[in-house]
Amino acid sequence: MPHQDSDHGHHDDDVGENRDHDAPLSEVELRVRTLESLLVDKGLVDPAALDAIIDTYETRVGPRNGARIVARAWVDPDFRLRLLADGTAAAAEHGYEGRQTEKLVVLENTPRIHNLVVCTLCSCYPWAVLGLPPTWYKSAPYRARAVIDPRGVLDELGVGVPDDREVRVWDSTAEIRYMVLPERPMGTEAMSEAELAGLVTRDSMIGVAVVHAPASDEWNIDQSRAMRERLPTSEYFATSYYELWLYGLERLLDARGLVLNEERAARRQDPTVPVARADRVHVLAARDVERAFGTARASRTDNDVEPRHRVGDRVLTQTINPVGHTRLPRYARGKRGLVTADHGVWVFPDSMGNGLGPDPQHVYSVRFEARELWGDGARAGDAVYVDLWDDHLEPA
Repeated sequence: MPHQDSDHGHHDDDVGENRDHDAPLSEVELRVRTLESLLVDKGLVDPAALDAIIDTYETRVGPRNGARIVARAWVDPDFRLRLLADGTAAAAEHGYEGRQTEKLVVLENTPRIHNLVVCTLCSCYPWAVLGLPPTWYKSAPYRARAVIDPRGVLDELGVGVPDDREVRVWDSTAEIRYMVLPERPMGTEAMSEAELAGLVTRDSMIGVAVVHAPASDEWNIDQSRAMRERLPTSEYFATSYYELWLYGLERLLDARGLVLNEERAARRQDPTVPVARADRVHVLAARDVERAFGTARASRTDNDVEPRHRVGDRVLTQTINPVGHTRLPRYARGKRGLVTADHGVWVFPDSMGNGLGPDPQHVYSVRFEARELWGDGARAGDAVYVDLWDDHLEPA
């Protein structure tokens, strides 16, 4: 049966490539090495060609390709239509074409339809976009049960399909190859195309898994900062850095109804006191940790936003004293500076931290002369560079 492995770089170990070097060769490994050496010595195979084939499937062909296609379909409606109409041509737009993908059909999962791909005869699979088929895909139990009891297979894998949703099983018995276009998860609206691609797993493109939003989508980093800043002033300044993180986390968990203050108090009194399990959140699984840490945060956006300032502009920072979160340092408020770099469009933390949405804006590096910030006592020629958003600045 399949296992939910979402590491795009994973290789199924059919011939023991990952075995301990001191371990004896298995029967299959001996047969592979014997045949390879004979083919090379008899001049039937070029060793350099073998290395090139291995490099192709390790570095150029694999589920990363399919993930890029899925992510583009999520953000580009026109490409999605082309993909569903002619998967072969749409994949070729990305340079993904070749053997086992001469005819690619893309199947879209929707709230009414869930698609599942199998090959009951062997292991037919779209190599150019998903790489080589995993071991479980070639196993007899999966090939048999996927067509007989697809809902049972999906249930075992944690993919609960509602009774009113049709399950369609696609058996690759000819030269047509199938790939699933999974549903885009809620809570990923601010994520870039590259970040979305990092969420897409091989199994989701076969139909035995769904794509989840990052596990931290209960709140964003700016809301976390804002909650720490709302601690009483006396408590805030008497608390160490990581104590602030702990206290802010406690307040966030209580505010979201995940771990209530009374539950914490009761557990401190009695470590065995039972609690109701939270059933509405996506929990980060051990298998997803490496991918999660390798996925960029969704603070950089692809929004087409016109910059309000240009490199070389002289600007004046806002004089504000907000009750909520801001990334404009107090020492730099009401000060004159020079824009030295435009870092592109980013989510505005002053908005996100206060629950007002992403409000994407350009971020600039602004140079402030030390004497502008600290007065004539500062050394002439020294400067401080601060990264600020459009809303923090106005023309000087």
